[in-house]
Amino acid sequence: MTRLSYFPNHHCDEQGFALAEILVAAVITSIIMALALSTVRVSTATSFRIEQFAQREIAAARTFVQLSSGFDAIETHRLGIGWRVHQSGVMRLADGTPHPIMKLRTTSQPRSESDLFSSLEIASDRTLLVRRYKLQGNRMLVDACYRERQRRESESFKSYVLVGIEGVLQITGPAQGLTGSCIRLSATTVHSVFCQGRSPLQSAQLLIPVRSERTLFVDRSSQLRILSHVGPLILENQPIIRSVSDLRITPIGVGQENLSFAASINNRSRHPLRWHRVIGVPRGGNWNEILS
Repeated sequence: MTRLSYFPNHHCDEQGFALAEILVAAVITSIIMALALSTVRVSTATSFRIEQFAQREIAAARTFVQLSSGFDAIETHRLGIGWRVHQSGVMRLADGTPHPIMKLRTTSQPRSESDLFSSLEIASDRTLLVRRYKLQGNRMLVDACYRERQRRESESFKSYVLVGIEGVLQITGPAQGLTGSCIRLSATTVHSVFCQGRSPLQSAQLLIPVRSERTLFVDRSSQLRILSHVGPLILENQPIIRSVSDLRITPIGVGQENLSFAASINNRSRHPLRWHRVIGVPRGGNWNEILS
């Protein structure tokens, strides 16, 4: 009688069990990897948003510094001509003529939703007394000397403010050194952003150098720019800060003694940076800036 024996196929069972383990492990691994990738994507997106927010806040702070510098320039004198707010993205000269910056056909043109702020920094510590003043056609010949025999500075200036009984006039021209602390200036009037007059003065008492003439504005690509110029003549138009949407500047008060500004910087954040700057208040004594 033939006896049949049954021997289980352990080898096949072991192979099946091993395959099941591999499949389960693969599923678990894929789930873990999917969760990890999802976490990385969320983390990356969050980091990107944080980075963007930080960049916008830094841009607002840097814009605040630049605009404060423009306000500081106003405090270098009390002539009442040192600033100009151009609204709705249109920069104009004092007589209403559009500034040549408006003719640019690139993204460096001012953004229409934003204001521009022009400031004139005067070197009041370099004021000269006019000793001789003569009209030669449309030119003015000015001999002027520094007060108290101050040494003539080697610093060159692009323009000057001429002060007379009739008012003030921005002029430009080459300066020639004379004996001692005096200079001779052969000048013409500047088609100015600040001074409306273009006819030569009949008399003059003071000649004050202009250290800088600049305009801050946001261009069409959301960059804050500094425009250095002498009236309509553009010397430089450089972007300095990115991620600035617009500036809003409102002068408050009448006259130089009661002047203040309400300013707002929008950088696409939820809350714009706003502050109020009072002109003429000593920084060492009273607060002259209120941030919000």
